[in-house]
Amino acid sequence: MKRPVKILLWLLGVPLGLVLLGALALWLWQPNMFGEAELDTEPPVLPDTITRNAVLVYSKTSGGFRHSEAIEAANAMIGRFAEKHGWEVFYTENAAIFEREYLEKFAVVIWNNATGAALSADQRLRFRTWLEGGGGYVGLHAAGDGSHANWEWYTEKVIKVPYNQHTLFPEHMPRATLYSENRMRHLAASGLPESWETEEEWYAFEYSPRTRGSTILVRVDESTYEPGKASMGEDHPMVWTHGAGLGRVFYSAFGHTEQAYSDPILEPMMEKAVIWAGWYHRRKPIQLAPGTVELQ
Repeated sequence: MKRPVKILLWLLGVPLGLVLLGALALWLWQPNMFGEAELDTEPPVLPDTITRNAVLVYSKTSGGFRHSEAIEAANAMIGRFAEKHGWEVFYTENAAIFEREYLEKFAVVIWNNATGAALSADQRLRFRTWLEGGGGYVGLHAAGDGSHANWEWYTEKVIKVPYNQHTLFPEHMPRATLYSENRMRHLAASGLPESWETEEEWYAFEYSPRTRGSTILVRVDESTYEPGKASMGEDHPMVWTHGAGLGRVFYSAFGHTEQAYSDPILEPMMEKAVIWAGWYHRRKPIQLAPGTVELQ
């Protein structure tokens, strides 16, 4: 074989080898991204302390990127909330928890970076019935990503908008300026500064949930970073709320890394989000900023 041909084959082989090595490394690091969704049929055993108005934290990863460090940090954050307010909390990655007799024990369900088609048709129906009947939902980061695209009701009524993509090029987690909205009209936004800066994997959606009736609490200013293909233009919400039947929904696209769950601005917002979604402020009054009123 002539030398130029050998060189050409070598040059072609090196990139292919690197791609294969990269794919192998990704598979070893994130095996959940490549496996089929496994449905849970045997529900977990709840402790006797879980009786009514508890907090359910669901964090199963099925068919998507697993945010391991973020999940652990969010669980720890929720634990701090529970200790402060005296809530009972149950953490699980078992989707069989989504049955009527279990869900009725909880005031709010937190989808902590839960991904993928992990619920059966019956479990989806039970969750929908519970939420629309007056339950509370708090979704964190990957709870709104593209791995949920095959669940139409969840995409359209819970998250409200289809996921598009996140920032990657030219920078994965650029620093950007954020602006708050409805600070005097919504409990979860009370106490937020008018503007601040942070780094994040900025999620972009097909359109703004504002156009679907959601109340925007935080938006990111795309003029302060390079969104690349993950652009939504002038209206790029990051946090919003709305109703789902008689239930309440809060979604935050923040939280790709563990730092978000101890952030001095975001952590109090998420604490109030749980309080609002679970109606805990009605069960036990809390101190609000002067002039703050509830939007819904």
